[in-house]
Amino acid sequence: MAKNVYFSGGTTTEQTLYEDLIIESLKIYGHDVYYLPREIVKEDDLFGEDVLSKFDENYMIEMYVSNYEGFEGDGTLMTKFGVRITDEATFVIAKRRWEDLIAASNNLVSSFRPNEGDVIYFPLTGQLFQIKFVEHEKPFRMLNDIQTYNLVTELMEYSGERLDTGVEEIDDITRDIGYSLTLKLSDGLKDVVVTAGGSGYTAGSAVTFSGGGGSNAVAGATISSGALTGVKISEPGIGYTSAPSVAISGGTGATAIARIGARGNFLKGEIVKSQVNTAQGTAVKSGSGIASITINRGGSGYTSAPSIIIGRQWLSGTFYATGEQVFNGTKIYTCGAGGISGTTAPKHTSGNVTDGVIIWAYAGNKATATTQLTNGVVTTVNMTDTGSGYAAVPRVTFAASPTETGIAEVTRYDITNKELELVNVTGSFTDNDTVVGQTSGAEWTINTFSTIENENDPIADNTFFETEGDALIDWTEGNPFGEFGNDSDGVF
Repeated sequence: MAKNVYFSGGTTTEQTLYEDLIIESLKIYGHDVYYLPREIVKEDDLFGEDVLSKFDENYMIEMYVSNYEGFEGDGTLMTKFGVRITDEATFVIAKRRWEDLIAASNNLVSSFRPNEGDVIYFPLTGQLFQIKFVEHEKPFRMLNDIQTYNLVTELMEYSGERLDTGVEEIDDITRDIGYSLTLKLSDGLKDVVVTAGGSGYTAGSAVTFSGGGGSNAVAGATISSGALTGVKISEPGIGYTSAPSVAISGGTGATAIARIGARGNFLKGEIVKSQVNTAQGTAVKSGSGIASITINRGGSGYTSAPSIIIGRQWLSGTFYATGEQVFNGTKIYTCGAGGISGTTAPKHTSGNVTDGVIIWAYAGNKATATTQLTNGVVTTVNMTDTGSGYAAVPRVTFAASPTETGIAEVTRYDITNKELELVNVTGSFTDNDTVVGQTSGAEWTINTFSTIENENDPIADNTFFETEGDALIDWTEGNPFGEFGNDSDGVF
């Protein structure tokens, strides 16, 4: 007999010992990497591809990089489409460690082994590598068992996948190399709602604003049969922290309420939505309660009666101005001194309680209301509780219409320069549109943004091509073969 009868290489004990040694070696000579399972979001049934993948889970695990002389592949290539980097790497992972740490993930297509299409983040180089092939028989059946997987990967070509793993250095890749849209926000007036038309007004009736902490807002009056029927804002102004008072000259009895386009601070990572099709309203205060809600815009596309929120909800780690009121549960509270909230929400029903640096004074009960629809439009708001303790008119927020097109994730919010940078953009945004944070409740009006980048295309690089194209081709009217209009002169 050729084989040694006194030694069996396929026993469980020998297999376990050998596997233990492999795991120990990987822990000594390997690298800590992140394994990111690919979650299928929108699969193409025809081609079997996922056109909108996302990665929202991460598993740190040790792997050995077998490319000791550097990355494999063709390296950096100059093609007719530009520079292309085709680095490849082979990662070795222990089978038992895979089974213990990752195999239970709900996002795995197959839980028996690593999956092609999943991604490895290599912190040493700060790069993402996509698994192209999983070799499970190298070395071949050592001791009659499989101890390792060899993951053949190549440098991932990012194409708009959503990275929301919770690891900042990974998620920031979306901002660094992915498509993003930067909105310039306005802290001026959003609109003016006429509450009484009055009489005796003429085309020369002037609209003026006072208070609110801002300036330079300009608006004109729309008059019909001597009555004020509308106010059109031509200049929103700047620096408003509260709604200014509105005065109309030349007649009697007309009243209007101004609404500002700036409330609260957006949070990194939260979802924001446009409000083009969402209902809007203004609270009507009576004493310290809310008598009614005036519907300024009924919205469209609702399939069920939307919820309505009166006031601003308390959130931890959020700046609140002196005198600002928030609600928590069924109670409302007044900010005694401006500052950033702590981690303990106010719940008291009398007196003052300190939260971080803010002293919250109990004010009263929160107002509540319900809505009714007619053909997908909000037509009625019914007060279910008028509330009490309101020192000023609170804001009113309706749940977003399901037909809203602009949906995105916040990656950066610059309150100083009033810029909001968005990633994972779905649909589009428009000038003077209102954008609302779904977690923070922040509400701002869009002032301007780069029109050429407002495309529902996560891999678009329109500004780059437009700018570089201007340096190669004469786009002016003097060139008979060119087309007039480019990004540099503001004409599209």
